[in-house]
Amino acid sequence: MNPIVINGTVLCDNITGIPRYVYENVVRLDKLIEGTGLDVRIAYRDDGRPIHLPELKNIRLVPLKSIPYFYNLAVLPAYLRRTHAFYVGLASDMLLTRRSVVVLHDIRPLVMDTDKGFFRFKFWVHCLSTKWFAQRVFTVSDNQRHLISEKLGIPLDKIGITYNGWEHMKNVTPDESIFDKMPGVKKGEYFYALGSLAKHKNFKWIREVARRSPDKTFVVAGGKDLRAFGDDAEAKDTHNVFYPGYVSDAENAALMKHCKLFLHPAVFEGFGIPPLEAPLLDYVVVDTETTGLNPEDGAKLIEIGAVKVKNGRIVDTYSQLINPQMIVPPHITQLTGITTYDVSGKPTVKHAMKEFERWLGFETPFLAHNATFDLKFLDWATAETWPNRPLFDHPFLDTLEMSRDIHPEIRHHKVADLIKRYHVADVEQHRALSDAMQEQALYQIMCKEYFLGA
Repeated sequence: MNPIVINGTVLCDNITGIPRYVYENVVRLDKLIEGTGLDVRIAYRDDGRPIHLPELKNIRLVPLKSIPYFYNLAVLPAYLRRTHAFYVGLASDMLLTRRSVVVLHDIRPLVMDTDKGFFRFKFWVHCLSTKWFAQRVFTVSDNQRHLISEKLGIPLDKIGITYNGWEHMKNVTPDESIFDKMPGVKKGEYFYALGSLAKHKNFKWIREVARRSPDKTFVVAGGKDLRAFGDDAEAKDTHNVFYPGYVSDAENAALMKHCKLFLHPAVFEGFGIPPLEAPLLDYVVVDTETTGLNPEDGAKLIEIGAVKVKNGRIVDTYSQLINPQMIVPPHITQLTGITTYDVSGKPTVKHAMKEFERWLGFETPFLAHNATFDLKFLDWATAETWPNRPLFDHPFLDTLEMSRDIHPEIRHHKVADLIKRYHVADVEQHRALSDAMQEQALYQIMCKEYFLGA
């Protein structure tokens, strides 16, 4: 049986980012192939650095002596030919061999001007060789899958997705000693960001926010690349921004455990998924119809509509008329089409909220346009249903505020205005489910506009 050879040179680097992806896949593969008879090998450039792997039972390590530039160009290809091996590149590392599968994590250098010209040229050659030689290509997000297909002309059905995971952190014991290195950082009182300090990660945004918020504390962990911050002075610790440098899994676990909020300012990618795609994976868009403007003035819920999104796709919808136990005002009927007859015999708010919460799920984040309006009524309905729980305690995002952030020059940000601006629909129907579906479409469009234009 011909061997399967994985390029493991990145495992001689710190285990973070792409090396982490390779490490976790190799460790799990070692267990999966037990008893299969497969001959799997890790070939790596032997330059004196240790390879960071636990003892493997079913995968053989093959050190290959080479100077850096000749390893991928000559030494590893020669080994593959000599052993008649099938090549697996898990770290965006393609060789000129047709018996191969490659994971192309992202093609940032082709779409962002943050790298030196020679590196971009090498990356173009690498991407073209992937297109011409690899039997199959994988990437780590649906966003990158479509971008790779668009930029390189690789058919979508030839590109698979292998998402990154977080499970390796579950068994990590936090190392609290990291706080000894930063005496100015108090547990529970800082904002945390993690990643290599490269330009495309946009950590300068955190620096700018810190300048505007001198009373807030920020911790940015990761290898220091001063080019991302313009000059040496700006990359150093300030009174409210701390750079501990590369942190171990245990130190990262402690920093994650005690932070107020985790920040991910990258404008392109990070953690194996772009922020453009991350907020689009799992959420619910909620819309309500009511008899008036304020529950404190006696207005009641008459309809809840919602759209549930998983992995960026609508998987379920919810629509429920509610009996407000009052007459629906004529102007509300004129606006929504909902009559008193329509809601008579429907569940009361207590029954409707119990059903809606079961459908929504515990602490599921939700989106709404002008969310403060919907929250007033959802808070009221929650208190009516569960007297000991005064708030509709789900994290939320207001797409009205998002629209204002993207286009401060525009005066009107109502759903009726935005659906026309973005060509989603011609009219707002003022029914909860249809409005929620329009708002979900608006959110996806605004996410792309916001992150790609950031």
